[in-house]
Amino acid sequence: MSSEVTLKDLTARPAREVLMMQGGTGGSSSNPVSADHDANNVKFIVDSGASVHAAGNRGVFSDITAVLELEGTELRMANGSTLTVEGCGTVRHDNIALHDVMFAPGLDINAASVSKLGEQGYTVEFTRTTCFIRDASTGELVGKGHLVDGLYELDFLEAPRAY
Repeated sequence: MSSEVTLKDLTARPAREVLMMQGGTGGSSSNPVSADHDANNVKFIVDSGASVHAAGNRGVFSDITAVLELEGTELRMANGSTLTVEGCGTVRHDNIALHDVMFAPGLDINAASVSKLGEQGYTVEFTRTTCFIRDASTGELVGKGHLVDGLYELDFLEAPRAY
């Protein structure tokens, strides 16, 4: 029996449009910035609609484990489509360090889940143009993002612990 976690689209726009604003070209018939294909242009979106952290590019993981409990787990997108989770691990890439990230090949938008960050002991504050991620116990700034076309894209995140 498969289980299911949700990763909602961040806006009503299709993922292709969101990816185009991240540096792809609008006229191409191929996916402009696929998280599965471009390890040098990894973007993480701070997602209040996601129930888990998730990434689609195996190359951004410093460690990844096929977890028996995840076998058959699917990520359900807001449009109803699903992707199969193939593991869970730690992302360490450029300015991003994040634990308990689901690996789902084919996922084009990497997501840092607001609710999962809360479970891990962090608070997320949104302003008009910026989001701040802080250690809930110390108030230390551990992450920051900026608004790009209605989405908060992470500039950096150092979330060293997982609960």
